[in-house]
Amino acid sequence: MTGADALKVESGAAVTLADIHFEGSGAALSLESAEVSCADQALVLGSNLTALAHLRGHARLLAEDCTFSLGLGVAWNTGALDLSGFCHAALTGASFTGDTAGCTGPRYALAQNAILDSGGAGSSSLPGTLAGTTESGGQYL
Repeated sequence: MTGADALKVESGAAVTLADIHFEGSGAALSLESAEVSCADQALVLGSNLTALAHLRGHARLLAEDCTFSLGLGVAWNTGALDLSGFCHAALTGASFTGDTAGCTGPRYALAQNAILDSGGAGSSSLPGTLAGTTESGGQYL
């Protein structure tokens, strides 16, 4: 899938993904008031993406046990996962392969009571060279 934001899901939609290659110049996933599930799947993230996911307005990303394969030299902009507005990203058991050492930028940006649940894996489980940020009730679990 290609585009500024490779996949945009809005307004109550629920999408299940399987074995997709994302290319683009924005986020692989852009969700607003919607849900995307990719549990137990393998997703490929192209080199020009600036985020794995942007979640807004009660969006949910269900990516338990998902494998994300990174292209060469991925550079996150605001964060690999940029969540705001009561969003939830579930990444328990998720793994990152590919050029994780060459990935730069902040790991996450969490605001307005957004929750990123790594299942206790810790923030270093996400690729990137900078710690993430939390504000206005954002939580990293």
